[in-house]
Amino acid sequence: MLHLLGPQHDVVTHHKALPHGEVAAAIERVRASDPSRVDTLAFEFMVLTAARGAEVRGAVWSEMDLDSGVWTIPATRMKTGREQRVPLCGRAPEILEPARKLEGGRSQSCS
Repeated sequence: MLHLLGPQHDVVTHHKALPHGEVAAAIERVRASDPSRVDTLAFEFMVLTAARGAEVRGAVWSEMDLDSGVWTIPATRMKTGREQRVPLCGRAPEILEPARKLEGGRSQSCS
């Protein structure tokens, strides 16, 4: 097929990264805004797990093994198509507890 306007190239625009030394202060500012809001909890969880936003938003309780401290994201939800096992630091399960209470524990989704 002949492209009338020549080859088309997707332009990738990356988000600017926050300098490492400013991450803790940024989390504190977000936490201070409203520590029980789902977006506040999701943001901190995303930072602590280094997960993509879509992975955090799509997380379900069955993926979380709080006893082992591992979040297993199934291959079907991963960009790479491979299962991902994410270690949960000490603060991550603490974030999940208020998230569970937001839906009274009834929802299958974590966010």
